[in-house]
Amino acid sequence: MKVKGVVTGSDDGMPIPGVSVIVKNTSNGVATDFDGNYTISAKVGDYLVFSYLGMTDQTIKVTGSTHNVKLISNFESLEEVVVIGYGSLTKKEVTGAVALEILAIIYY
Repeated sequence: MKVKGVVTGSDDGMPIPGVSVIVKNTSNGVATDFDGNYTISAKVGDYLVFSYLGMTDQTIKVTGSTHNVKLISNFESLEEVVVIGYGSLTKKEVTGAVALEILAIIYY
């Protein structure tokens, strides 16, 4: 059957585009659209795994044709790496450098 729903953030209730939705232990997966909507083929009893960078993964059991999901922010995973225009650095290497980069971009 087709299972559908909307994925939103628990903090603000806004839809999240690009969330990965996968039927557990299969290669069957989709991504949410711009409005956080998804549609995937699954059976009652299957498990859907929702994952997105900066959010805690959530697994739900399929019990019907509609499942709306609220993902919880997980900022700890985002504190480890800072991505910049020409490379990336670990948090330890970045102390003070981000402020200098921002000033350099503003005055460029």
